[in-house]
Amino acid sequence: MSLCGVPKIHSSDTIFALATAPGRAALAVVRLSGPRASEILAAMAGKIPEARRATLTKICDPWSGQIIDYALIYWFPGPASFTGEDCVEFSIHGSRAILAKLYEVLGQFPATRMATPGEFSRRALMNGKMSLIEVESLADLISAETEQQRLLGIDGLSGRFRSAVDGWRQSLLDALVHVECALDFSDEVDVRAFDSDHIVQICRSVCESLTEWLGNRERASLLRNGFTVLISGPPNVGKSTLLNELAQRDVAIISDVPGTTRDLIEVRLDLDGHLINLVDSAGVRETSDRIESIGIAKALTCGVEADLILWLSDKAERLEPPKEFEGRSIWLIFTKCDGPDLDGSSLKDAEGILHISARTGFNIAELLKRLASFVASSVSVQGDVVAVNERQSVALENAREVLQTVVHGIEYPEVVAAKLQEAVFEMQVVVGQVAAEEVLDEVFSRFCIGK
Repeated sequence: MSLCGVPKIHSSDTIFALATAPGRAALAVVRLSGPRASEILAAMAGKIPEARRATLTKICDPWSGQIIDYALIYWFPGPASFTGEDCVEFSIHGSRAILAKLYEVLGQFPATRMATPGEFSRRALMNGKMSLIEVESLADLISAETEQQRLLGIDGLSGRFRSAVDGWRQSLLDALVHVECALDFSDEVDVRAFDSDHIVQICRSVCESLTEWLGNRERASLLRNGFTVLISGPPNVGKSTLLNELAQRDVAIISDVPGTTRDLIEVRLDLDGHLINLVDSAGVRETSDRIESIGIAKALTCGVEADLILWLSDKAERLEPPKEFEGRSIWLIFTKCDGPDLDGSSLKDAEGILHISARTGFNIAELLKRLASFVASSVSVQGDVVAVNERQSVALENAREVLQTVVHGIEYPEVVAAKLQEAVFEMQVVVGQVAAEEVLDEVFSRFCIGK
């Protein structure tokens, strides 16, 4: 363990990896970081270029003298670099042959190896260049598929959450100093006596703030993982047709034969900047077909876990959702309605049921509009609060539970001091000043090799 509690990795190695997407491209960037970076750069480029300035030069195999490529070189001497170590970025032409040769040459230097996933960012954390909050926000930003996910990553990197955590930690430390002084210097005339009301006030204030931030846990999950919408209903009501229409491509097989769809078919949609996991499912009915029964069971399970269920039904039959869906958010939709004049129907009937036709596109735009509005309202947030992730939520919840015991009344200052120390520890967990190695392994497994 390091002094700050972050497990050490083999930082004596110099590591390299592709920082851009794999495959043939006009350009590719290969990162190099570690104690031998300057030696490798000098051997391959013939000199150390000016720091933090693009330099066009040839890079060579120092053993054969063969030119590998003409590249732009960026030299970042530590600690003023992303990792805090000496770093080099080779901006080369993006052919597989050039990349393979560069890898081959770099791997021949002693104590130099391919980086593991997220190892550059992990070294940045170890060297105090980033907090764990920033690392996780960077992972959100890299994996962002929609505008709202991009904003989620930017919010995390803005420093607002880190400032909030630092503020909570400082308030708790001030309270802890007060309690410790009252315990250790109780005989001194000029030392303030233990003031339980003052401590309770601080703990209550921090608890209220923590509650506000923890209120965004569900929002964060929806933003990161997507909003799951299940398309369900009896067979042959147009579930697969609707999925294809919303996806704007042929994802599911469409047939007049009941029971054609037997498994969950998922499509990811970007709807006004929000990620939607749209799921088609087997038609819900009584059946003796063993395979179809498995598909129906999957549909019912998905409905219990979905954020919204679109229950499709034929207007004449008006079949109700199964009891398994009770308590879930359900929209009742009549399908195969080719226009607003069908049987005198308008956009909605008296019960608020939407009429659509996936075949003609009738009311599909209205359905998408309502979906976008529903999702946006589900992830809205009040105030200047950043959505926290699951790891952060656990630590903040632990701190809140500890502080609530103080708020509810503890008579002995020794116990209060211990509780405050526990809460301060949880704040250190949030920013990564203390972290178990398996936690860090999980965090950095989300990164690509070159980050």
